[in-house]
Amino acid sequence: MKTRTLVTTLALSALASTTNAADIQRPVHVAGSTIDVSVSGTLPVSEAALFRWVETSARGVAEYLGRYPVPRVRLMVRAGGRGAVGHGVTFGGRSPSIRIAVGRDATEQTLRTDWVLTHEMTHLGFPDLTSDDDWAEEGLATYVEPLARLRAGTVSADKMWADLLEGIPKGLPQAGDRGLHRTSEWGRTYWGGALFWLLADVEIREKSQGRRGLPDALRAILDAGGDIRNRWTLARTLAVADRALGQTTLGSLYARLGTAPGNVDLADLWRRLGVHRERGRVVYDDDAPLAAVRRPITGSSGR
Repeated sequence: MKTRTLVTTLALSALASTTNAADIQRPVHVAGSTIDVSVSGTLPVSEAALFRWVETSARGVAEYLGRYPVPRVRLMVRAGGRGAVGHGVTFGGRSPSIRIAVGRDATEQTLRTDWVLTHEMTHLGFPDLTSDDDWAEEGLATYVEPLARLRAGTVSADKMWADLLEGIPKGLPQAGDRGLHRTSEWGRTYWGGALFWLLADVEIREKSQGRRGLPDALRAILDAGGDIRNRWTLARTLAVADRALGQTTLGSLYARLGTAPGNVDLADLWRRLGVHRERGRVVYDDDAPLAAVRRPITGSSGR
């Protein structure tokens, strides 16, 4: 959740492996950026496990975007409450920060499979929008998060596609919908936004014959200064990406889905990509029209 306003240098082996800790402060250096980690409360896991979680999450985002999106961010971990990994919030401004809860039920395994921190770090790589388009920010983080974790090796391609197949239908417009712009409905914000970015990713790759993808669009936005420290309009953000790609994909897609409900045939999309669920597992069709587009989305030639 965002609110308005590739090599680590961390020596994990030097951290205590079993001792719980309180009021920890330590930087993590990833891909030339610094994450200033502070922990309040008593950790349910070792410091080494916590910092490995931070480094792995950051590395996945850096690998997807080509670099970590901001040079420095403060990560405030509130430890010891209820549950496992809990609510996360990302703040923009000159000194961006992330707040996240790690409850007393958290284990090393829950940290290894966590998606929340990667989701929050993804927000750092997109402008703080001036318009009422939370779907663009939350939908992007929803779509990119599993792709970043896939690159970090903490989730499988099968799991990534299974979650999209299950989640994307929740983002389709219902009766009376007027488009993604100004929507406040949860499914439309997160999964409708994710559908927008999935469609953009597919179309960019199709038009460029596989030479470009959504990561290239996001890197162009970052190169132009469009990270969470700066407030941009959505129109400017999409135009910067389109110009760098030599396409009109994002602007045209917004015209279809931003200010009108649009019409997306999900069954046809999955068919063309060659991915579906069968008896509880994900099945791929490598003869599908867009199979060659599907595989690079995951950063793998296999899925």
